[in-house]
Order: sequence, then structure tokens, then C-alpha cells
Amino acid sequence: MLDRVRPVRTRQLALVLLLVLGPVGAAAADESRDAARAHYARGLELAGQQGYEAALQEFNEAYALSPQFAVLYNIGLAEVALGHPMEAIETFSQYLQEGQNSVPLARRQQVRGMIALQEARLAELRITTDRPNARVTIDGRELGPTPLAKPVRLGPGTHRIAVASEGAPTVIRIVTLAEAEHQTLELQLPAPSAKAA
Repeated sequence: MLDRVRPVRTRQLALVLLLVLGPVGAAAADESRDAARAHYARGLELAGQQGYEAALQEFNEAYALSPQFAVLYNIGLAEVALGHPMEAIETFSQYLQEGQNSVPLARRQQVRGMIALQEARLAELRITTDRPNARVTIDGRELGPTPLAKPVRLGPGTHRIAVASEGAPTVIRIVTLAEAEHQTLELQLPAPSAKAA
């Protein structure tokens, strides 16, 4: 196990980089692990230069080739450094789920704390429409029909909201959210066309 500490922007975060690759197996598995090690080493190098976007790509490649749960910790920290709280929460949660009892208690507590910090950064957007059964999509991800049961939690930044109702043009809005902001988007949908009716 290899731990290194890297500075993360001005947030005083530590990017602790781990490398845990499995035991030697068949030749094909060895090749995958060797390729994973190369991607991981490149990720370490890039993270050390604060190239977190490229480091994240390398860590993702390493995990795809040799899915060791410890790599998820690095992926999560790179996502924190890049300001992607939703992705960081998902990755850290996956790390805890896959690692289970292999993750030391102190590290589990640390990761839970980091998840809580990222959750505190999330904004909430309540979307309402003047008609039911309109399909809501945010950043290309479909949420379901209106009325939505609860506000949508999103990372800070700009998001594309699309709301479509049968027989009517899709309504698109661009919304910018600050950290921990609560915002409501009220949409009046166009009437269905005469042809659709």
C-alpha cells in the first residue's frame, strides 16, 4: 500500500494516493494489472502537478482495467479537487461499499466525513410545472414526470433543464446554482399543438 499526500488547490485537502493491486494471476490478468499500474502511476504524477482532470482519467482507466476498491478513494479525491461533489459522493460511497471491512476504521470515518462535506455543498432545485406528466431531464439525465416528489440535489454550477409534455415543444432553461443554494424553477408549459390534440 502506497500513501502519498498531495495539495489540492486552496482547500487544504489532502489527495492521498493509494495503490493496491491484486495477486499475480494468469498472463492476461497480469497484463491488465501492469497496464493499470501504468495508468495509476501516471495519475499520481499528474495529481502531483495538480492536473486533476487528467489524473482522474488515468485513475478511471486503472480502475477499469483492475477494479481494486482502493483506487476509488483516489478517484473520489480527484473529483473533490475538480469541484464535482455529486460524483465524489457516489465514488466515496462505492469505495466504502466495495472495501467494507478491508477499509480501516479511521479511513472509513474520514471518508464518511468527506461525504458529509460534499453533501453540504449540494444545491437543491425545486421544479414545478403548470401541468402534470411532463418529463423532466437535467443535464441529459431523465428524472421522471411532474410533479416531482422532492427537490433535485445538484452540484453547484450551471445545469440544463428540459421539460417535455406530449404534443408540445420542449421547454429548456439554463439554471446556475451556488453551493448549498435552494432555488425554485416554475415553468409554464406551452399548450399541445392542434395536430397533437
